[in-house]
Amino acid sequence: MKRLVGARKVDIIFINDANDSDHIQSIPSYDLMICAAFPQIFSTTFLKTANQNAYNFHPSFLPRCRGANPVYWTIVSQEPYGGISCHVLTKELDRGDIAAQVKIDFDAQTITYELLNKKIKAQLPSLLMELKDFFIQKKKPIKQDNSAASFFTENLKIHRKIYWQQEHYDEISAKIRAGSAFTLYNGKEITLLPPVRFQAASKFVTNQYQKKILPGTIVHVEDSKIIISIIDGYIITHLPNNASSLRSKLAFLYRSLNALVFPTIPKAGDFLN
Repeated sequence: MKRLVGARKVDIIFINDANDSDHIQSIPSYDLMICAAFPQIFSTTFLKTANQNAYNFHPSFLPRCRGANPVYWTIVSQEPYGGISCHVLTKELDRGDIAAQVKIDFDAQTITYELLNKKIKAQLPSLLMELKDFFIQKKKPIKQDNSAASFFTENLKIHRKIYWQQEHYDEISAKIRAGSAFTLYNGKEITLLPPVRFQAASKFVTNQYQKKILPGTIVHVEDSKIIISIIDGYIITHLPNNASSLRSKLAFLYRSLNALVFPTIPKAGDFLN
């Protein structure tokens, strides 16, 4: 906000409940209202009283990835780029006209949640400069192209689970890089972490078995690295350090598919679901 108002003497008021009746009565006295990551759904009374004078910051390049957790869904839905948008608050979530917007380029095959978050924060000054120009020059906001829109809800557990029998590398990789992706091993959840890499074939599988191994089969485990068979080849990903350290101590016990079975420690030949 300080960057937006510059050296001007401006009173800034922060509120916790936008729908509070006392606050709504004060809205006509405000010159501008800004919302960023606000946890409330605004009431019809609030929006009507605000009368197009309230703006929301949304960390995606609208109209793409409207709704909850746009950073997560930008990666999972394999968007070619991300962004930050400032739009007029309306009763329809994230559909208001655009006042300012910055596109964020990235490599869709390697971008992670952490990296995209850093890029968004780095571009905030550029967005604020564009927004400042919008107000000073009294520009008109630009309508969103609803035909190009996408909308997502909260990223629930069902969204973060990996489905080895149905999903290809790009889908699995995106889930892992977006964060909190997991698979089931002997009924227990195992988180998979980036970096992620694709292999068309694995040196740990002889040629005659390359096409016979079911998706979700663990092919090789080494330290934190794990290689898993998928529909279109193999994926190399990583396990949390606490799992890999315990596994490495016991690695000598399971050098082959006939090794002893440890229920919570993945090893080659085991199956994930």
